[in-house]
Amino acid sequence: MLSLYSFITNTFIMRTSIAISICLLFTQAIFSQDNPGTDIPDSELRSESTGLKNTVVFTTSNLPLLLINTQGKSIPDEPKITATLKIINNPDKDNNINDKTYEYDGYIGIEKRGNTAQIFFDKYSYTMETRTESGENLNVSLLGLPEENDWVLHGPYSDKSLMRNALAYHLGNLQGRWSPRTRFCEVFINDEYRGVFLFTEKIKRDRNRVDIATLLPEDISGDELTGGYILRIDRHREGCWISPFMGRTGSWEIPISYLDPKHDELTDEQKAYIKSYVTEFETALDGDNFKDPESGYRAYIDVVSFIDYFIVTEISRDLDGYRCSVYFHKDKDSNGGKLVASPLWDYNLGFGNGNFMDADETEGWTDEGIGNGDWGGGECVFWWEKLMEDPSFNARIKERWNSLRANKFSNANIFGFIDSCANVLSEAQVRNFDKFNILSDYVWPNAYIGGSYYNEIDYLKSWISQRLSWLDIQIAILTPMTGNEDLSDAFTSDYQVLVYPNPFKEKVTLNFNLPGNAEVDIIIRNILGEKIVHKSKVCSAGENEINIEGGEFSQSNNLFFYTLIVDGKTIQSEKLIKY
Repeated sequence: MLSLYSFITNTFIMRTSIAISICLLFTQAIFSQDNPGTDIPDSELRSESTGLKNTVVFTTSNLPLLLINTQGKSIPDEPKITATLKIINNPDKDNNINDKTYEYDGYIGIEKRGNTAQIFFDKYSYTMETRTESGENLNVSLLGLPEENDWVLHGPYSDKSLMRNALAYHLGNLQGRWSPRTRFCEVFINDEYRGVFLFTEKIKRDRNRVDIATLLPEDISGDELTGGYILRIDRHREGCWISPFMGRTGSWEIPISYLDPKHDELTDEQKAYIKSYVTEFETALDGDNFKDPESGYRAYIDVVSFIDYFIVTEISRDLDGYRCSVYFHKDKDSNGGKLVASPLWDYNLGFGNGNFMDADETEGWTDEGIGNGDWGGGECVFWWEKLMEDPSFNARIKERWNSLRANKFSNANIFGFIDSCANVLSEAQVRNFDKFNILSDYVWPNAYIGGSYYNEIDYLKSWISQRLSWLDIQIAILTPMTGNEDLSDAFTSDYQVLVYPNPFKEKVTLNFNLPGNAEVDIIIRNILGEKIVHKSKVCSAGENEINIEGGEFSQSNNLFFYTLIVDGKTIQSEKLIKY
């Protein structure tokens, strides 16, 4: 079997959909051999053979309900088909399947997403866009998220905690950078219960998402040509260029894709410009003078963003880290204009979930475990390994790590978020695993089979605890900052409002940065608009925190809205959930 797998891998290199399916099936069999109790025959790779149920007893849920009706049509891989969506999301009571008051009642376009999930899993993920009746894009606010029309319904399946993506994006947002905001929900498709999903913002250029300049077709020279671009490193090769620099072990080429705007929306001048810019960065990083602050890599990238990406990828030990679903973007030169390594995406195989590439080991660097890659994703891009050869970069890692671990990335805060999610999911997870009876079964690529939902949560927390301990030791031995280098401004920008945990029970924290001393007001209102909490404080420049105890929310409702006001100016106003 191994020799046939190797033959398929080296011959076809995943260039057709047939090769993708074959390679994934052989990969499944090989990885199963390395895990006692997970050697599953090919006929049992999918979960219908391990207890998929057709019906689930359902009355009410504390989670929003998404009711999708395709009029009997199957949802394809592409293109999107037209369907209808009704969202039941009552602000002051549980959501009943028979409720007739809808947060949204309209049209959507919907298609399946993902390669592995469509081969192995009985719960699919979907890309969805809200539309008018005539089929045009419709920007709306759904589940308290800012108005847009592009969304993702992520269906966690092999991730039996149901929350790994939510956790990774939460960590990214705690760093002060936009990562997709999420909401847990339960989904019905054509009246069939389909389990717990993670409703997620899709990565795209938008003032509430990747906030960079709009690149127009006429922007072919000067500052207008220099941004904004969103790019991706992944298996996907459509609409991409091949980097002149091989992956870190020299075994695989690295495809870099134009994501937003897409390659067929860019002019020749725009494609040539951003390709040239990234290649110049790679050339500088690969060169003998790569440490030079003016002629080396620092002239091209937002260094702190690369550190932030590194930190979350190392905490999660994501087996796709540095090689798949790696997103970065560039704004116009007049807006800073350097490559920014964000946003985060697709960490459901991280945090100890994967059983290959050493992804379940709590010790060791992520890229070393990935080695020269696998059948289709190749190896890691060489960037981060080379960056860590620069003492200045390592010192900045240490500075950033210590700052995050002291508060936002403390064990208590991370575990508090996990417990908060588990609490919110406590009822819905029962229905999810009634539908998909897999808690005692191996689902590719599980490194752990817990037998119960709460065993999965305990494993997730235990794995993260051990991983953080190893990283604490490794980063502690890095050389600290010396000389006149100062990172005080590197990790802050105006305001950067963070609210965590949300949902919360005993206490919620509002963390924000101020460019200068200011009077800050935090106002919390109930769903009727009545003010129930008002805190006022004169804060100093830099990072500030204001805590609000759960007991201050005297009402029985669980939905509130907070507003942060700085010197009389409203900075942010969003939903706040108390359970």
